[in-house]
Amino acid sequence: QVYLELGVIVDKGLWDTYVTNYGSQAQAELDSYIGAVIDMLQSDYLQFTPPVHIEVQNYTVWKVQPTYTTAGKYNGDIDTYLADSRLSPYNANAMGVDHVTIISGFNLQKAGGPIGGLAYTDVICSPTYSVSVMNGGDFTTGYILAHELGHSFGILHDGDTSGTYEKSCSGVGFLMSPSTGTQGPGWSTCSKARYQATIDKLDSTNTNCLLNVVTPDAVNANPGQKYPMESQCMGKMGMCGRAAVSTQDNPTDCRAIKCRTYMQMLTSSNSVTKLDGTFCGTGKTCQNGECLTASITLTPVNGGWGAWSERADSQCGGDGCSKACVMVGQKRLQVQHRRCDSPFPNNGGTTCAGYNQRAVVCGATCTTGVATRAAADLNKCKVDFPTATAATPQSAPYDCLLVCATPSGTRYTNAENGVPCTGGYCLNGECATKYWSAGSLEGYGYSTADFSPAPVFNGVAATTTTAAPAGPPTNCVYQWSAFSACSASCGTGLKSQSRSPLQQATNGGIPCESTPSYQFATCKLASCPGATEYTYNFMGIRVEMTEVTAPSYGTTALSTQANWNACANACIGTGQCKAVLWDDTSKKCVVFTVLNQSNGIRQSSTAPFVLYLL
Repeated sequence: QVYLELGVIVDKGLWDTYVTNYGSQAQAELDSYIGAVIDMLQSDYLQFTPPVHIEVQNYTVWKVQPTYTTAGKYNGDIDTYLADSRLSPYNANAMGVDHVTIISGFNLQKAGGPIGGLAYTDVICSPTYSVSVMNGGDFTTGYILAHELGHSFGILHDGDTSGTYEKSCSGVGFLMSPSTGTQGPGWSTCSKARYQATIDKLDSTNTNCLLNVVTPDAVNANPGQKYPMESQCMGKMGMCGRAAVSTQDNPTDCRAIKCRTYMQMLTSSNSVTKLDGTFCGTGKTCQNGECLTASITLTPVNGGWGAWSERADSQCGGDGCSKACVMVGQKRLQVQHRRCDSPFPNNGGTTCAGYNQRAVVCGATCTTGVATRAAADLNKCKVDFPTATAATPQSAPYDCLLVCATPSGTRYTNAENGVPCTGGYCLNGECATKYWSAGSLEGYGYSTADFSPAPVFNGVAATTTTAAPAGPPTNCVYQWSAFSACSASCGTGLKSQSRSPLQQATNGGIPCESTPSYQFATCKLASCPGATEYTYNFMGIRVEMTEVTAPSYGTTALSTQANWNACANACIGTGQCKAVLWDDTSKKCVVFTVLNQSNGIRQSSTAPFVLYLL
């Protein structure tokens, strides 16, 4: 018999992740996760002959990172982290174990690229070199730990041409595949042969440290029963990960996990199989990547919702009330989430009905930011993909999902939370109409009709407000500004006034338009010396106005009021505008997009709207 005494260290990076995700439940959730990882490890090592019985002799959580590591060393550099751990007070000799593994949350890399883990080879009984370091946080860690510990036992990668045993095996399909993307459950015949050779060498040299009889940790042979698919997805993608199951999926496929979050779909095939004991059909569970008849009784468990979160949950798409307004008319939302984990659905039981997210409105609707949804969408694409050049929302009811054009191809993201969409406001990619309270006030308010139980934020219950009963619909009410000064200093010119909302629509009335509207009227001053006068009648025209310098229409810069006609001719010649006037103050052609026809405007079948001189 072979007995392995194991030391497990969780570093501050992973601890901080659990504190962020689970708050006061961080330690319990972390302990449960580490227990599942060790169950996976033990299940794999019992497949050897002789089997390896594993006991965790030392379990340490670094809530404060040890002083022998520095941010420049451990955050991103797995080689240095491994080397420092070998020489630290936490090596195998100091901890009194046969092997030490450090499970990290610092997103460790090797030479700037991603890596699962790292260990020294053929050092299983070394007092200092028997150590491994790996990225943690999901159940992939169980496979990575088995792989790295295999290196400590002297096992090389399958397919390694330098290995006496390994060169005769394929490099895919087993735990010692060189890449997590090509791994599978269990050990190849090459790995088993190398393991046996290592045990024989330790015995023949009288250096076998694996003979101390210990009481192995109790093994849960069916961790998938404790951590069903919904739980495995949360482990893989964070607390907002959910199992994504469709009618096209094969439930008996134990080598593919499909999960989704608020922004993405993940399909993990071959690299991460479903945990042993995961339900895969009536009377069946996954075992080593295959759907087999279960060795235990499977009782259906219906899912139940847990409590709503108290934090903004930025990892789940929540922003909180501190985020600045992005668009006029946007609602700032404090987003909360809940998990279908009390209990998790399992063994064919029903999943939770209803929404896993909700939002409370933070104060008044935004009055600052960009004016249009199109501008907000482009800004969002540029935030998520800095090289984005265009943003296009998908068709309703999916108009909170954005297609971002970038030089490297099409990318996808969500619209900003709280921006208007067809029939509602965007919330994590969905056009939502029922996720928040209509009775919210400044701060954290909510309507008792919409939220039960009451939202709690950072331990403080939100203020209860009751939404007023809906009355009859009222339409938007506008007001007109005073007329501007005349555009001319003599002769005939134009004056304008703008329209803005005075009172917003209520209870489903006609909403206010976001596009500004203008009215124009002629203004007649003293005749200009030696000038021919023109008369313009623009009363009642509703226009959207932008300014473009004359050179952009292929003409030279204009300098006199007499060149109004040249502005119009430039517009007709290029077909780039709809109507154009001359502004004598700014010396620019003022380009108008005409929203409806009126006096002074005509429409041509071969040209856009153009200025017509009466």
